[in-house]
Amino acid sequence: DDIVLSANLAKGTFYYHFESKEELLVALQEAVLSKAIESVRQKLANGASPLKLLVDFVAETGHWTEENPEFARAVFRQKSAQFTRGVLGAGVKQGKDCTKEFPQDSFPGLVMDLLKQAQKVGEIRGDVETNELAGLVMPVIMHAKARWLFRSEGSLPALLERRLKLLIEGLKAGRRPNAAD
Repeated sequence: DDIVLSANLAKGTFYYHFESKEELLVALQEAVLSKAIESVRQKLANGASPLKLLVDFVAETGHWTEENPEFARAVFRQKSAQFTRGVLGAGVKQGKDCTKEFPQDSFPGLVMDLLKQAQKVGEIRGDVETNELAGLVMPVIMHAKARWLFRSEGSLPALLERRLKLLIEGLKAGRRPNAAD
């Protein structure tokens, strides 16, 4: 009700666009992310390292989370509930091999694209499907954010950067498992 009053809207107008205030929070966060994603894509087009962009972008989202912890907690809960219900957001389609295809202006879409570009330029292994790499990277990001959101220990950007760099080190191009592995 407070949101509707502050925005000088009728309740029906609000609920036409959002089923709940939590959905509004998700939309607001996605609007903020959209601007950051656009900036990353521009830097990528100008030749920046995809892996450096990935680490920097994820750290930037960590800064935003630290600056807006209550907002971030509400969004995290809403997205977790959506995930649990099997609803991953507008525009997400089931792809081949039980993978998800994400819109390019989404967080997972950007992560997928940066990993794919890193493979193309030889920064990380090209012998592994991008979806499989994203399946390793995304949980590391989400776990670090969840841990920080509900414990708030230390610097989230530093935690994200440390974990991503550790994971990326194992994914670097030229590293291959030994025959005994």
